[in-house]
Amino acid sequence: MLSNFAVPKLKFLLLFCLVLNIFSIVQFKNTGCRSNDVSKNGTCYTNVECQNKGGISSGSCAGGFGVCCLFTVNSSPYTISENCTYIQNPSFPSVYSDTGAITYTINKCSSDVCQVRLDFVSFSTEAPAATTEVNGGACVDSFTATSTSGYITPNICGLNTNQHSNKAAKQPILMNAQWNISQGFVSL
Repeated sequence: MLSNFAVPKLKFLLLFCLVLNIFSIVQFKNTGCRSNDVSKNGTCYTNVECQNKGGISSGSCAGGFGVCCLFTVNSSPYTISENCTYIQNPSFPSVYSDTGAITYTINKCSSDVCQVRLDFVSFSTEAPAATTEVNGGACVDSFTATSTSGYITPNICGLNTNQHSNKAAKQPILMNAQWNISQGFVSL
């Protein structure tokens, strides 16, 4: 027979086990989420997953069971494999004035990804020297995205804020970049 003291302890132990069991089975998809910074989107992960992947927690998702994880890259060379990674020049938001290429490689995050979308959140490079040049105004500074299958986007230069570019994602994408770009994957 249980004593009056043992019954509350038993009830607490049962309740604790039930609560622990509920939390151990909570699962959610790693989908897009709105961060505390309303201008940025992230990916919903557990807090531990976000930290292990090198992200920064910025708000909650999945009914409070997850965190909206932000990924930002501002050094080169760097390989990106997280959806919705913000790619910024090394001195962002200041102007990057070094010469030479900055290279990023974007790998697909899953096998069902068919395209990489680059949203130019802010994008400004030196525009063509003159529009009256014989060759049509070649870019002084430029952005080029190259897939390893050999497809190269045309050079992009000048002011392209709020524009975007999609690339087929059969192979990793290589980028030479100097700006703030939000990268995301497009699934089938």
